[in-house]
Amino acid sequence: MHLGERIKQARLAAKLTQQQLCGTQITRNMLSQIENGSASPSMATLLYLAERLERPVSWFLGEEAGTNGAILEEARRQYKSGDYAGVEETLEHYLWGDSAFDDEAALLRVHCCLELAKQEENGDARRYCRQARQWAEKCCYLSVGLQLELMLCQAWLCRKQPEELERFLKKEFSVLPEREQAQIRLLFARYFLKESLPLQAQKLLQAEFMENAQQEARCLQGDTYFALEKWEQAREAYVAGEKQAKPEEKLYFYKRLEQCCLTLEDYKGAYFYAKKQQK
Repeated sequence: MHLGERIKQARLAAKLTQQQLCGTQITRNMLSQIENGSASPSMATLLYLAERLERPVSWFLGEEAGTNGAILEEARRQYKSGDYAGVEETLEHYLWGDSAFDDEAALLRVHCCLELAKQEENGDARRYCRQARQWAEKCCYLSVGLQLELMLCQAWLCRKQPEELERFLKKEFSVLPEREQAQIRLLFARYFLKESLPLQAQKLLQAEFMENAQQEARCLQGDTYFALEKWEQAREAYVAGEKQAKPEEKLYFYKRLEQCCLTLEDYKGAYFYAKKQQK
């Protein structure tokens, strides 16, 4: 017996019509679809129906399904549809301490908190970010990629407070091996440039870091100076990067160098790099 059949069975036992059961919470058409199995109720709707029919939610879900399993199924559906606030609401009813589902439930909450943080510009963003970190500590599926995403979210929140951002980066980098620090610097620099925050990117590409930097770092440094309209510094960085670049990567540098030269009124240099692009 599927969920809709159980709801219908309980409604008939309570001698209620569909309209009487719906009240003002759901439409009769929606209840009809739920009962015939062509639609699934949200957890909020199921809780409403269970209360009206004076039965525990577990009765509708069935012994074989388990309350947590059904809650997670609904949360997955909402997550796939982008209803992150809905996932948060649904998982409020999750019963923690279930070894079969706890890790997945925590992971869903991490991802949803991160997504909700990105949608906020106020104090709620910080709250969601803190919650994401707290849920991450309860999840065994915390990958390196997700750890970086958590760091990026925190960095994004600090982006308008340079001193706070500097403290955050110093704290995060201090626990990483030197090689990983370099990778994280580049990751964050790319992120800040994408978010149109070149000053923050410039802080990550400091002189001491760039001494032994590879081609990618030189490219990012050039893009940072380019965004800041520091054309001479951008040209120097692009020249250094072009020397290290692979043949298939050089075109990008030639285009940027041409633009820098034009802005600096170095028309001979601009012509030189324009010709390079034609080869």
